[in-house]
Amino acid sequence: MNCLEMIVMAELYTLYRRDAEETSIESAEKLDTTKLETIVLNAIASFHNGCISDEVRAYCENHHNIVAYSSVTARYKSLKEKELIEYLKDAEGNHVKRAGNSGRNQKVMVLKKKQMELPWNTSALDLA
Repeated sequence: MNCLEMIVMAELYTLYRRDAEETSIESAEKLDTTKLETIVLNAIASFHNGCISDEVRAYCENHHNIVAYSSVTARYKSLKEKELIEYLKDAEGNHVKRAGNSGRNQKVMVLKKKQMELPWNTSALDLA
């Protein structure tokens, strides 16, 4: 296991609710969240001026053939909790937003500055 995998590895119990059906628990056990989080983190890192969810989803679809909405968007929360990404704020403390494909605003996210100096290159990982 490399450094990035140790950081993004999810605890299994966080992937389903306490009252989840058995099939949901089985699905959570089979989901490779470490790989998905690494792909999403790499996607966010590739946008040097920040990105919105639509851009991350397009990146994941184009580079990794991941089309399921929740496979991508569910990773934002855990990456933020692990302090690997953050949402940009302006001088007044308001979230910076950009219009998405639907015309609705989406928060701009970036790789946290302290993480940009980590000793590995996520683009070099084998994510296929």
